[in-house]
Order: sequence, then C-alpha cells, then structure tokens
Amino acid sequence: MEEKDDMFLVNSLFIQNSIYPSLLGVLPYKNKEWRFFETNRNFNEIFDKIRDEFDLTACNEIFFNIGPGSYTGIRQTIASVLGLVLGYVVKGKENFKAYPFTSFNLVRYVTNTPKAPLFIQALPPIERQGTNIPIEEIKGFVNYKEQDLYMSFQEFRKKHREGVLYLSERYISDVANSYILATPHDINEETLMGFIEHIKNTRKGIDNLSALTKVSAFYINPVNITIPRSET
Repeated sequence: MEEKDDMFLVNSLFIQNSIYPSLLGVLPYKNKEWRFFETNRNFNEIFDKIRDEFDLTACNEIFFNIGPGSYTGIRQTIASVLGLVLGYVVKGKENFKAYPFTSFNLVRYVTNTPKAPLFIQALPPIERQGTNIPIEEIKGFVNYKEQDLYMSFQEFRKKHREGVLYLSERYISDVANSYILATPHDINEETLMGFIEHIKNTRKGIDNLSALTKVSAFYINPVNITIPRSET
C-alpha cells in the first residue's frame, strides 16, 4: 500500500457500534480534528474504507463501546479492536492505550445524569423509526444503582416514575414530564469530543495486550436484543 502523508496518520480511533447511531471516529496527527463517520448497517464497509484512507499503524489510543446494545455491533467492535492490535495494524507502542466504555457511560455523559435511572431502547428495531409503536413493544437496557437489566418500558415505568430515556425512535407521547428524553441527536460531534476527553481524563486506560484480550463484551440478555421475548 502506498505510504500516506501526515494528514492521514491517525493518532486516535473511536468505535461506537452498540447503540444507534453507530459511529467511527478518527483523530489525525496533523490537524488534530476529530472526523466521525456514521456506519449504521454498513460498519464493515465504512471500517474498511477508513483503513484504506487512513494510516492506523501510528495510532496511540482506541476508545470503544463494549455494550450493552446490538449483539452484532458489540461483536464487531471487540473483533475490530483485537484485530487491529493482535494483527499489528496498530503497531505496539509503549504509550498505546485502549479505553473501553459502556453505552450507559455515553448516554449518561451526553445527558449529564450520573445517577438517575436510565432506560436505553433496544426494541423495536431502528427500521420502524417514525412509526406509531405500541408501548408494550418497547424494550431496553436499564442501569440503576449498579444493577444492569433488560426489561420492557412498561416494567421500567412501574419501577421508576422519573429518570432518563434514550430513544432511538420518535414515539412515546404519553411519558411523564419527569423523564429526561434523549435521542440520537444528542450523540453528536460536540458531545462525542467532550465524552472522549472525559474518558481519557478519568480512566487509566489499558496499556498491555494481555489485559486488552481479557476485556469482556457487555451483553444484557443478548438472545432478545433483536427479537421480542414473545417470539423467542
């Protein structure tokens, strides 16, 4: 492959493929400006394009979402990170660090809600965005007081009369005003750059290969991530 100039040498890589919107980000050495690419339904294609257009061999850090969320998306993320490191696409450097984070970490940051009960929608699939979805069909991931669960929105509403809802689809018109509503629009370039700095400043990061290979994907009820419980 033809050697690329400094404009395409990547310092940092960001992978968020667990919840909608799925994003890949690169931070080149030369201009130090993050570039984010939406990868929804086309992760492998966009990731291959980035590897073709940018030089990842000088990468010093990788930020990646380990879940919960899309079962396939989480697997793609973990495989991509380990493939880059174990395959020496990202050449081992003394100052290299990896920063795994969760979907809960990301949504809590963009909504500035470190402790409130949090519900991240998992179902129905994103293809039904904009449709009038029955409330009994809505299921998602719940994070509250160190408990991580998978439940219907009806169950969540019975347990928590207030909190944060991260919704990948436009509906739920009858929720109480006490809920903080967040959507994919809240995960944007500005909030992502702030989140990345937050992770980097508050975590040590993983700096050895042995520890990186032991990072566990964060699955919550993976069997039901893509189909409702009633259909399993």
